[in-house]
Amino acid sequence: MAKLQMSGLLQRRAFMGLFVALFLLGTLVDSQAQMRRRGPQLSPEKQTAVQELEAKYVAKSLKLSDEATKKLVVVYQKARTNIQEAAQAIADSSDYQAYREIIVKEREKLEKELKGFLDEKQTEKAIKYLGTFSTSWDRMVDTLSGFKLDEKKLYEALGKVEVYLNESAAARESGDRDTMRTKLQEIKEKLDSELKSLISEKEMEQWMESTTRRRRSN
Repeated sequence: MAKLQMSGLLQRRAFMGLFVALFLLGTLVDSQAQMRRRGPQLSPEKQTAVQELEAKYVAKSLKLSDEATKKLVVVYQKARTNIQEAAQAIADSSDYQAYREIIVKEREKLEKELKGFLDEKQTEKAIKYLGTFSTSWDRMVDTLSGFKLDEKKLYEALGKVEVYLNESAAARESGDRDTMRTKLQEIKEKLDSELKSLISEKEMEQWMESTTRRRRSN
């Protein structure tokens, strides 16, 4: 029985490791695209607000106390600040490998800090999302928060984004680029459709404008 339990634990940890690796890949792809585009980024004020909401959403899903929620916000924002400062030093070089190393290093530091006040399962859940440092998540959260939805609708919408992030990570397992791109587009369309019941038609237009990827012209 003990061997079976240990085997199950190892399998669960292996699965979580694979899931996070896929998410980190998605984050790197997002970051590479952002570095190529040199497009407008969120203002420092918006970045702070988005990161706080992301951390609070995860804290709510984990049913954390107010004290633990505050700690989660602080350590997450610190990690994001560290990444931003380190990334600025390599922005001109477009060194994607160096950026990946920054992400991995900060994720490890964040996970260590989370273990200081969360249990193992809570840490796994928190790091699965916060540890991706996903710019796509940032953009979606910023857009939804700008609609001034009531808390119930906002957190319901964020829950749908969470499902989208899960399914996107799984889609990145596809072997060829075309299959992956098609699957990601289907997942995004599903998210867009589900959000129609939560936001107005005008807000939907803003959502599409903000979150729809555009291919670069050659």
